[in-house]
Parts: sequence; C-alpha cells; structure tokens
Amino acid sequence: MKRSIIHLTSASIKIAAIVSFCVAIFGSCVTQRRCLEKFPPESTIEIRDSIAYRDTTIYFPVPADTIRDSIPVECPEIITGQPAPKPKPTKPITVENRWSKATAWIENGQLKLNLMINDTTLAIAIDSAVVEKMKLIHQTDQFVKPVKYIPKIYQFAFWAMCAVVFLGIVKFILLLRR
Repeated sequence: MKRSIIHLTSASIKIAAIVSFCVAIFGSCVTQRRCLEKFPPESTIEIRDSIAYRDTTIYFPVPADTIRDSIPVECPEIITGQPAPKPKPTKPITVENRWSKATAWIENGQLKLNLMINDTTLAIAIDSAVVEKMKLIHQTDQFVKPVKYIPKIYQFAFWAMCAVVFLGIVKFILLLRR
C-alpha cells in the first residue's frame, strides 16, 4: 500500500509540474499592439510661437561729383557820376566736411562756387526692420504604466504549485526518516 501512495504522489507531482509549465508558457506577455490597445500613450504637444525683431543697417552709396556755378556781383560802394568799379579778385574761401568740400571766390566781377562731393557710402540704421517668425513644435509621448494585476488563475496556480512542492519536500523528508 505504501508503494501505491508513493506512486500516486509522484504521478501527481508530474501532473502538477506539467500544469505549472503550461501555465508559465501560455501565460506569457502579450504583443506590443495589444499592450498599446490596453494602455494607450498620452501625447502632449507643446507649441511655441516667437517673433524676433532685429535692427538692420542699409548702406547707400553716394558717387563723387563736382558742381561749378557763378553769379555776377555788384559793388555796393557806388559813387554818383562814376562808373561802378569792378570787385577785386579775392582769395578763395574753402569749407570742408566728411561728405563734401566747397570753395567760393570773386573773379572778374563774378562770385564763383565750386562744390565737390566725396565718394562715400552712407549707413542708415533702421529699427525693427527684419521680423523673424519661428514656430517650435515639441511632441512628447508618455506611456501609461500598467497597473500590476495578477489574474486569479495565476494566483491559484502559484499557490497550488507551492503546496505541491511543499508536500513533495515533506514526503521526501518522511521517506528519509523511515
């Protein structure tokens, strides 16, 4: 009779091992598609609009040029009964700045003017001339962590396997004592 109990116990251990192996194999993880269906990701989109105004400088070239002109000059000191004296030639008067040079003088009763414009480039600063519009889009996908849930069948199989292993160890100890 002892042999039949031992034989029955080893058969039950084999069955329990096969059942626990099948539960472990068929109870594995699901596919990623199924996981995403159960726990869809939470998507956040952050949009930033920014407008940047910049000053700019425009360069305007001015070519060199010379202008000459003259007008007759009357002498203010006129004596009655005598012909008007012609003005005396004078030394030239020159005025100069960074853009031009002007020279004036009296010659043969005429006021003469000579204006020379220097070859230069004018820099004109314009405030807020260039406008840049930027749109920054940042998308973040956050996955929801699944709640750890152990189905009842797995809990039952785990405790049943623990009980079978415990009983097997107890049976083995009892066999060694005898």
